[in-house]
Amino acid sequence: MIGKFFEIPRVAGTGIFLQLDTQHNVSLGDTFIGNSDWPYINTECERIYAVGGLRIESECIHTRGRPTAQPLRRKMEALITESEEPIMVDFSNVSQASSSFLDELLGKLALSLGEKQFHQKLRIVNASDHIMNMANVVIHQRLSRGIG
Repeated sequence: MIGKFFEIPRVAGTGIFLQLDTQHNVSLGDTFIGNSDWPYINTECERIYAVGGLRIESECIHTRGRPTAQPLRRKMEALITESEEPIMVDFSNVSQASSSFLDELLGKLALSLGEKQFHQKLRIVNASDHIMNMANVVIHQRLSRGIG
């Protein structure tokens, strides 16, 4: 028995055991996390540009509903505020997407940004005609109804 909580399982191979002292507070400002020279959003924008955009297949485990689209939409909202160039939203290898997924991702984003800003800040690429048609419908519905 190590510590108070668990027993280390026996496994073949090499393992690493870390034990952290949680009795003492650590100031995040004294770590790499608090270093102001590492702006996450700017770094993420640079990474996204380097790989050719936000790849839906890499960012979401599926495209069948709202739950996987919501975190990506929030990420896109943060990136858009810092990005000077349009963000590419790449649907490569995505053969299907539900209207709920597209509404959560693109419809709500279009509503929050407004139509003009949405078209200036985003480029949807490599989407099938079917996905583009559904995306256009949900975006139009959100903008025309102003549903939040």
